[in-house]
Amino acid sequence: MLDLHPIPDRHPRLIVWCGWFRREGYPLRDIAHLFNISIGELIEAGVEP
Repeated sequence: MLDLHPIPDRHPRLIVWCGWFRREGYPLRDIAHLFNISIGELIEAGVEP
């Protein structure tokens, strides 16, 4: 089971969406750019780098 933490002031499902993109092989930097969020915030929230 994934240990995901919602990011304040962001849609609660954002982390789930990012996880879907990661599993499909998208680089984390591209996902961060798509959702206008820092890579560090995504990693802190539980998205695998």
